[in-house]
Amino acid sequence: MARIEPFPGGNRFARSRATLHGLYLGECRRLDRENRLDRLDTANAAAWRRVLDEVGGFHPEIFPGEDRELGARIAERGGRVKFAEEPSVLHHYEQGILSSMRKAEDRGRMWAKLPDLLSADILKRRFADITKLLATAATLASPEGRRRLRRRFWMHLAAATVRPGFDNCLHHFREAERLATLLGIVRGFDGQSREQTKR
Repeated sequence: MARIEPFPGGNRFARSRATLHGLYLGECRRLDRENRLDRLDTANAAAWRRVLDEVGGFHPEIFPGEDRELGARIAERGGRVKFAEEPSVLHHYEQGILSSMRKAEDRGRMWAKLPDLLSADILKRRFADITKLLATAATLASPEGRRRLRRRFWMHLAAATVRPGFDNCLHHFREAERLATLLGIVRGFDGQSREQTKR
């Protein structure tokens, strides 16, 4: 995988998303320096066809987040994922704050399914950050926990919208996105419960 840069311009919501994505890419660089990179971002990535065939390509039940899971599977099978500094692409980030939050919630719904799709060992080794989110979401699954979660989400969303200055926007945008992901996980848990009830 390689560098992903935002197109010049963009409103403060797009710049907030680009900044948070930049932090994620910084974490990928760190993991690469430690020879532990186990994730991909297919906005700028390449792989040998042979490698994709060997690991079975993208998991058909994982979307969004399919590229991260693919990187983990490559690493699990002894492959190496590397971060290249030279190739770079320009990426358009969401201009609308609500569309960014919907994407975060969709990711959360997908993360809720991971324990059913991956082994506990792989989750622990390759998805420790998501495992922490799953544990946090489980503590918020009560009616009161959900109300608190929604209140905090809307408070941060409103603050990101009305507070002046990029730093204020970024702080509240980041927290709103994290809370949207947790909301998605809780709702994903609900969907799984309904599926189990039908069975």
